Amino acid sequence: MILKKLISTLKDSVFSPVYHLAAEYIEIGIDEVLENNVLQEIPVMNTISTAYKIGLNIRERNLAKQTLAFLRSFNNGSISQEQLDAHRESNPDKLEQELSRIIIILDEHIETMQSQILGTFYLSYVKSAISWDKFRELSEANRKMFFCDYKILREAALNDGLMTTDCKLYQVDRLISLGLLNNNNRLDGSVSVIPVTASKHSKDILLTSFGKTFYQHLPQSLK
Repeated sequence: MILKKLISTLKDSVFSPVYHLAAEYIEIGIDEVLENNVLQEIPVMNTISTAYKIGLNIRERNLAKQTLAFLRSFNNGSISQEQLDAHRESNPDKLEQELSRIIIILDEHIETMQSQILGTFYLSYVKSAISWDKFRELSEANRKMFFCDYKILREAALNDGLMTTDCKLYQVDRLISLGLLNNNNRLDGSVSVIPVTASKHSKDILLTSFGKTFYQHLPQSLK
């Protein structure tokens, strides 16, 4: 019953006129999020707050924070109300499946950064910049990333790759396992401290095509 209500109110929150959410709302404490009168005007935030007040636990408080981060990122002013209405009305059953998946993912997030990124990925999907399958793939990689991994990915994108001697190898290994980076010197995908074939000035860790897509659709603040 609560999930159904969450899906319905998330739909109203995402596809209704844009809510102007200041960045500082993302930084306030969990209890403040649930008690803030301005935020209670957002349908899905009101639903989560009501659930919390009738006896649910810390998980609902975290979901409130993650949902707020998702909404602020999605509603960044780069999509028209006409586009939102068109997506909402195109396939109601599929939309319910989409929002159901988003709620489940948000419930699993710990870092609000992950939810902000999920918001921009979903925005890219609603704009038809990526497919639904690609959104699922990107959101799954995002769900498994650590907060420090985004910095490594950004450095690889801005510098056309990385040298393993400049990297924390366990982070690079994790990003390789997610399909975001590739070791240019080892066919088995493992990380070598000393490049096998590269010159001392070449990059042995490169962005994959999937890594480039991931980086391309990140929030502007993370690029």
